[in-house]
Amino acid sequence: MSTDESVQPVGEEDTPSTATQDNTACPWTGGSGDTSEVLSMKRAGPEVDEEEFQVAKTFVCFPSDVNQRISCSWSESSRRNHGVCLRRPERFRETYLVQGIPCLVVSLFLASMADKHIDLDVLRRSVRFQVTGSRNNTVTRFEIVKALTGSGLQGTEIQAIFRCEGPSTWFATLATQDLADSIVEEGYIENQYFTLHPEWCDRRRLTIRVQWLPIWLVDDVIASHFHGFYGTVVNNCRETTSVGGVLLEMGTRIITLVIREGDQDRIHHRTILLGKSALIMVPGRPPICLRCQQIGHVRSQCPGTGTYYETVLCFEGRQYRGLCYIGERPDPRGDAGGDAGGGDAG
Repeated sequence: MSTDESVQPVGEEDTPSTATQDNTACPWTGGSGDTSEVLSMKRAGPEVDEEEFQVAKTFVCFPSDVNQRISCSWSESSRRNHGVCLRRPERFRETYLVQGIPCLVVSLFLASMADKHIDLDVLRRSVRFQVTGSRNNTVTRFEIVKALTGSGLQGTEIQAIFRCEGPSTWFATLATQDLADSIVEEGYIENQYFTLHPEWCDRRRLTIRVQWLPIWLVDDVIASHFHGFYGTVVNNCRETTSVGGVLLEMGTRIITLVIREGDQDRIHHRTILLGKSALIMVPGRPPICLRCQQIGHVRSQCPGTGTYYETVLCFEGRQYRGLCYIGERPDPRGDAGGDAGGGDAG
């Protein structure tokens, strides 16, 4: 499939910090942010349910005088595995024909499977118990039920008690979501040999690192920004290091959030906070290139640096394992393309 649309190069200096996430600067949508046309144009491969995927990253942009050809190849094994994962990345390849030389770039699509493959009602009625104490690994199901009924629950209000891989983690599904909320809000349940610490099953703790911010910005202001957009801030501290016996602040803030499962995908790579640009590092997430603003490689491996790297995103479950160096060849854009991506050469 081909297109004659004019494509403007995206650079580090003239690109909004939110372009990577909301596609407002995506040339394929004309700046409207509507990705429906993008999906239909890029689905040249096997048929995929239109509602099953959502665009999560922007696309590489080349100079406007370059003709482009887009084709798709889908990973069949990844598609088969979608049924056992809430959100599993799908490897998606775009082939650009630049002056007769194919240029492969890996983009990332996130499967939004919660509404189709997870019973959200059951998830929200479930409580996760972290067990501590001298018998945290040997607590039985009967003891869990006895502890819950002793805290005021009726036996008919407990629908399921089960355990997964962790021996010190138990799950309970209750009759209503209000019961689950009340159990968590009341706090820990203490027994003679163990203590149950309840948590919501549809929420998780996430520790992120916020860089590039000056140290004179108040911690509470930074915490309120993340609390308003992403979740509850439970810890906020500053990263320090020791140099020659002197303890120094590094300007990096370490923030721990309690968010709903899946909301970590909404956290921007870059944001503006009190007029200052901030870089947000999320564990397990592919990096952003500070040169071309694309996801999946770092600036030193950017295709616009004179050396071409075909980068592949490798995933094990939901964890990002790194970039695989495939090969090296001259920059497909050559001298004609130049530093079309703009920004730092890095």
